[in-house]
Amino acid sequence: MRTQQECYMNYNTMVSTVENGVKDMAKACDSIEMNDRAEELRALQKRLNNHLFSVGVLGEFRRGKSTVINALLGEEIVPSDIVPTSATLNYVRWDVRPHADINFKDETVKEVPVNELAAYVTKTDSEKAAVAQTVRDAVVYYPCRFCQNGVQIVDTPGLNDDERMTAITEEVVPKLDAIIFVLTADSPFSDSEANFVRNKIMMSDISRVIFVLNKIDIVRPKDRQRLIDNIHERIREYVLEKIEAVYGKDSRQFTEAEDKLKNVRLFPVSALQALDAKQEGDDQALEKSGFLELERELAYMLTEERGMLQLMGPVNRLMSTAESALRTIDMRTNSISMDKTEFEKIQTESLEEIKKTRARKVEEINRLKKNAATLKEDMLALVPETYDKVRADLCNVVGCEHPTPEELGSNKGIEEFGKRVEKKVQEELNNKLSFETDCLMMRIRDRIGEELVHCKKFTDAVDYTARSVESNFKNGSMATNIAIIGIDTVLGLTSPIGFIGGAIQGWRNAGVGGAVVGGIGGFVAGAGALGAIIASGGLLIPAAVVGCAVASLTGKGLTSLVFGKRIRAKKAADVRDALQNGVDEMIQNMRRERVLENWLTEVCHDVYAQLMQQLNNDTEVVLSEMEAALRQSEIDLNAGIQERERLIADMTAVRENVREIVAAIAPVQKKLKEFLNLPNTSEA
Repeated sequence: MRTQQECYMNYNTMVSTVENGVKDMAKACDSIEMNDRAEELRALQKRLNNHLFSVGVLGEFRRGKSTVINALLGEEIVPSDIVPTSATLNYVRWDVRPHADINFKDETVKEVPVNELAAYVTKTDSEKAAVAQTVRDAVVYYPCRFCQNGVQIVDTPGLNDDERMTAITEEVVPKLDAIIFVLTADSPFSDSEANFVRNKIMMSDISRVIFVLNKIDIVRPKDRQRLIDNIHERIREYVLEKIEAVYGKDSRQFTEAEDKLKNVRLFPVSALQALDAKQEGDDQALEKSGFLELERELAYMLTEERGMLQLMGPVNRLMSTAESALRTIDMRTNSISMDKTEFEKIQTESLEEIKKTRARKVEEINRLKKNAATLKEDMLALVPETYDKVRADLCNVVGCEHPTPEELGSNKGIEEFGKRVEKKVQEELNNKLSFETDCLMMRIRDRIGEELVHCKKFTDAVDYTARSVESNFKNGSMATNIAIIGIDTVLGLTSPIGFIGGAIQGWRNAGVGGAVVGGIGGFVAGAGALGAIIASGGLLIPAAVVGCAVASLTGKGLTSLVFGKRIRAKKAADVRDALQNGVDEMIQNMRRERVLENWLTEVCHDVYAQLMQQLNNDTEVVLSEMEAALRQSEIDLNAGIQERERLIADMTAVRENVREIVAAIAPVQKKLKEFLNLPNTSEA
């Protein structure tokens, strides 16, 4: 395996190659009046230039999260204390000048010295906690080598701190390229950690997670492997249990998860030893801390795995644009030598075919609208049963709890018992809704997969129209053989239709994550609702549902629903009955507020709206390009002899430029195909 620095250098070289190719292709598009493509490529170049790998550090209080982050950075930058400190999301990025930007919820920004960061993002006392409530997030800039490689660290609040901070942490997880989940050797893999891994992280993407077993130095060397094996087995057990429940033991998802879990990334380290070693320049102590192996694996994950997926979309877009450019060049060059009457005939036929294609596009969008309504109806039909399942589980939790005689002896004791049960009910509500919404999301993602396959048939037809129009202008001498010059996208997409083709090929070859990056240009953020829903893995949406259910519907909590009525039950059975009545009332509130119905309606609408918009946009780019090429060809045909000779020379130069751009990208294509285990057809 390469060293971590070699991994970053190799990847950054690939990014630079793609970025230069995108920039040069944009200039080529400008020169042949493909202005929309040029603007699209410039936006893509900007995203490539600004992209940062996001590495999130998650864990419960007192696991050493801040120490792990500081060990990665090699400096004590992130506040650390013996009490829960992080009250906001903190980002650490590279800059030659150390400083921190505090982004407040009122949209104001304040720059402060790094050593004053704790005053805004911690809650070590009531004054700081009050200030932290006004802060959205903080961005720390520091000249640390780790972040210089295009990486930002995301320091999250503790998972077991409070509901607000758990929600913040859950919201950011889907956006991370890598997740460092910090466990500790003196309290390994608690039930709450297991629940978070099972219900939140693993359903999103197993391959993004690195488990760090911190404080390994407190465990005797002879006992360490046994501890590691035990944690590994518990992770495997919890995750497979969840995936089996959602997808079934015979499913592809279960088989893939079982295979991936054979190689769970679990690294025993002493973050404190690593931090001290880096600050003191003690290479031997750093090696002993176990941190170097962790850093090497993280570098490999970011560059050789996530990085490859990030580059897939931009390379696909670049190559499909190259093909479109060559078609435009051929049309314009070949039309110059045509008889005017012949040209007008072909132009009329081509414009008529474009008109028909637009009509078919409208039909395809109407089909999608109809299917969106059908999906919503199908999903809403499952909601009543889902509420019933949630209620049954919550009542089971209540039924398994028993108040002590002391608690039954007073109203205060009964209320304390109620609060204890309420906490367990809310935990189970979170877990059960997470599970049930995962099941619902699975159905939605499967339906969208089917839609992508169907939409690909339509975009293939659009591609065929584009090829047919271009072929009508060929005279046999100037036509470009696409295969000869190596026009070949990473996923076998030799079509100017960008998103749909890349998405479906990515879906087939790299899973749902591949569908997003393969179709959008490499960045989930650019995918809108469709990308978020495909890639979320059942994480982000369920968190919102749970938050609504707990915060909006329970009001002051289950205890208030029950004991606010001043019941004076003294028997355990009566107390449990009262609590179960409270659960029933809570579920009824959810039904009245249509929590799941509203969520599903929004999901179904958004995912189809994004799909229709993407289909329309990509189709219009191709059709508009053909129309523009036909108009420009007419102008070229009516030009003087010298002007036409100059035009042919210019087009020939642009064609050669496109060849050079494609050739420069070939090594990156080869690398991406190797990553996806695809044949390198451009070498044929």
